[in-house]
Amino acid sequence: MDSSKLKRVGLLGGTFNPPHQGHLRLARWLIENGVVDEVRLVVSKIPPHKERAALVSFDDRLRMTRLAAGESSGIVVSDVESKREGPSYTIDTIELLRAAEPECRFFWIIGEDNISELITWHRASELLDTADFIVVRRKCAGDEGYSKLSTITSEQSIQKLRQSVVESPLFDQSSTEIRRLFESGASPASNVLSPAVVEYINKNRLYWNPSVRLESANKSFDINSFGLIGLLVMVLLLQTVGIFNHALWTPDEPRVAEIGREMWASGDYIVPVLGSEPFLEKPPLYWWLVSASYQIFGVSDHTARFPSLFAAIVTAILTFFVARRLGGNRLAFFSVAALVTMGGFHQYTHKCMVDSLLMMFVTLGYFSFYKLALDRPDSGKRIAPGYTVLLWTSGGLAFLAKGPIGIVLIFGPIVIFCLYYRMFYLLKTFEHIFGAILMIGISSIWPLMLYSRGGWDLLDGFVVDNILGRVVTTIGDDPGKGGHKHPFYYYITQSLPMIIPWAIVLPAAYVKLAKHADSFRISKQTIVFFSMVFPVGVVLLSIPSTKRGVYLLPLVPSLAVFIGMWLGSIATSTIRPLDVTFSRIANLLLALIAACLPLGLLVFMIWPEVIEGKFELEHFGDSLRQQAFFTALIVAAIALPLCFRLHKSIRLSSPDIAKNIVLTVFVLFVGHDLIVYPLLDVMKDLHRLGDELAKFDIQESGLVGYDLDETTRAIIPFDLGFNPINIEKKEDVMAFISENDHLPLLFTESRLDEFPEEFRLKLSLIGSWDFGGRRVYQLYKFVGNVKQRP
Repeated sequence: MDSSKLKRVGLLGGTFNPPHQGHLRLARWLIENGVVDEVRLVVSKIPPHKERAALVSFDDRLRMTRLAAGESSGIVVSDVESKREGPSYTIDTIELLRAAEPECRFFWIIGEDNISELITWHRASELLDTADFIVVRRKCAGDEGYSKLSTITSEQSIQKLRQSVVESPLFDQSSTEIRRLFESGASPASNVLSPAVVEYINKNRLYWNPSVRLESANKSFDINSFGLIGLLVMVLLLQTVGIFNHALWTPDEPRVAEIGREMWASGDYIVPVLGSEPFLEKPPLYWWLVSASYQIFGVSDHTARFPSLFAAIVTAILTFFVARRLGGNRLAFFSVAALVTMGGFHQYTHKCMVDSLLMMFVTLGYFSFYKLALDRPDSGKRIAPGYTVLLWTSGGLAFLAKGPIGIVLIFGPIVIFCLYYRMFYLLKTFEHIFGAILMIGISSIWPLMLYSRGGWDLLDGFVVDNILGRVVTTIGDDPGKGGHKHPFYYYITQSLPMIIPWAIVLPAAYVKLAKHADSFRISKQTIVFFSMVFPVGVVLLSIPSTKRGVYLLPLVPSLAVFIGMWLGSIATSTIRPLDVTFSRIANLLLALIAACLPLGLLVFMIWPEVIEGKFELEHFGDSLRQQAFFTALIVAAIALPLCFRLHKSIRLSSPDIAKNIVLTVFVLFVGHDLIVYPLLDVMKDLHRLGDELAKFDIQESGLVGYDLDETTRAIIPFDLGFNPINIEKKEDVMAFISENDHLPLLFTESRLDEFPEEFRLKLSLIGSWDFGGRRVYQLYKFVGNVKQRP
């Protein structure tokens, strides 16, 4: 076909991040001056020469370019880059268009100042020999750029390129400068950026620096002040409702609370003790905080939990500010909401447990690394000394919270991430040396204090039994003393209850990360880091021989940020089929839970035979059961309409999907605190044991226990203020009781059968208390020979 009869089409390629009026003015000038018949704005999907971290998603850039072009005659927005995978190479795009439209002659539009960069383009020599160009004159450009091309192409091709120069007016506008305007909280003038594009950017929070307040025109859900107030109310309700309505529960709370009480009572803050015996499983930082809580608020079940409440709120605050830095108030809202409504976080931060404090410091370590290495990656390889020191300080404090596992959990995922991305430049600073020394110094505070108090004999109990003993199954001929022995795959089964209900949507989030990472509007390295912490941490925790579900708690906040990214992505624009599918599954399960709450409690009220045998139903009382039933009705009455709203938003593919999921989960968790805790507390409240023992005046006479567990050795002094005499061997028990026959003898779980019948006949049962069938106490008095046992 005669080339003079072909339609002349100019291709103006770029990221259009965002598209500005300079692009459009150049396109109009080329059309109006007859250089081309049509200009196509070719939006690059994966630009090979651009920093991708600063890019918003391809879909957003395509939409903005279409808004900018509007109804402009002769200007067309091309989505040709969406039709193929891989980087957006110019020669591939031109070949694709030539094959599809042979009636057109395509000209690639390039600024003269970019001529020198052509030698770095994909298949540059072939491109220069076969493609047609339109070169837009730039005052700053000289002959140097053309001369560089002589190394890859012929003089004929270079001359052809020189002859393609057009003397257009200078439209000197920069997408980089426009992005900086938005980051500073300002908006460009209409002669710089189309008002429709400005509105789109503000609506979807593109290019927004979360540390700068946006203009009041931004009124969407995520920055609304009522939304942030609602988030604060959500956190405070979820973290406080379940703190005050139940007693200390087994197995951890009585022990931890009593160690803190004995430390507070004795004033000895170096050697934690339980029942006047050293308890060296963990460093004492948490017990220091418990003692401080007792000092300020008094000794009670609730004040023992205040350090966990403090750690939970600080962790939520850290999550909020880092997520806000990542993606604004929308991401902050969803990340914190996912965190406080995550099963493991909610359960364990309502308990007096060391792991809550460990979680806070591990989270501080991860977020320090984010600020150090991942925040503003376009700013170069600058190292922030303050965050470097804070990272290592977090490791030292995590050690004081629970020992070496804190350091492993912080630096294990970070080291693996840095090795994968080859971020070795992070280590080439003096601050790391100083930080490592500081971490060692902080970690050594308590071991040195322990050594100064009792030498190696005391330090051995911490280092050998509770560090090495938890990593390996045996030490020499002695079994490991960590307890909780489980197989390597143990955490696969424990992960689900820890992250429920958000485990339902995790597959959708990981698939989106793998295939559509740009829809998160966050750099892929950052997304990968927050998404990998939990699975990598699970592998690291699977190595030691001792395993418990609560050990996963420090990994939860980072996963909550990743889930917040997914929730935020479906709350903006593109809702993919997989997102909708898992949202429907979540809605179905939440609706079933809401519907089953009153039905299950109704059965509990009117059909006692169902649960008789396992629980003593009369302990609950009619009043408590009725209160729980009517509370469940109220919770269901709120949650079911929310499920209906969620279903409607899913059907309409509305961005309200994420908000409705969060609100429904929040209502059900508050309902759990109001209903389940009081019901279970009837059977799990061990203070009833102290009340019963007090009736026998054991404060005056004393008490002997046979191999009492830590929970029992804790709850008795916590309630009665004295420690029972605990004897671990049955021979020693028989000898001691025979000589001290005035002391009552306490057994747990009917262990009297371990003694010879001759000894059993000398004991008379004077009290028995059943706590749900799993924990039974029996109190005996030594009376000599008894012919018939009661």
